[in-house]
Amino acid sequence: MFIKALWTHPSDNTQDALAALVDHLSQYTHLPEQVYVVSAGEAHVLLDPEVLQAVVELDERGHHVQFVGSACTSFHAAVLAFQASGQADAIVINLELNKPYQQACLDSLGIGTAAGQNGLNVRTGVAVTWLTRIYDEEAIAKIVRCDILS
Repeated sequence: MFIKALWTHPSDNTQDALAALVDHLSQYTHLPEQVYVVSAGEAHVLLDPEVLQAVVELDERGHHVQFVGSACTSFHAAVLAFQASGQADAIVINLELNKPYQQACLDSLGIGTAAGQNGLNVRTGVAVTWLTRIYDEEAIAKIVRCDILS
């Protein structure tokens, strides 16, 4: 497996992040049919009407959209789902939005930034990773082996 392309857009504003995501995806004349949507905040991100509409629009354009949840390891879960699929290509869309909710999750675990904690501070934004099984000279990384895949 290879990572053919990676794009990120940090943003604290959901509208800005989604507009940047749509703009990024529109540069491609062809996108993979398989789209995995992930978030460290799990499916809660889909409770935001703007986020849900963006995902629905991908589905309406003929993509097979699958939400993969596994908290902080959701991206890895999407890689595993792609590995098990018969698809040649897929994109993984990270929707790390709604900072108050995601921060509250970390704070409730005692590893956030609430009073008395000196832990993780959520950084929000969106990212797109294009996964492929086909070697491409422009690929930015090859997934050879990692513990979660082995």
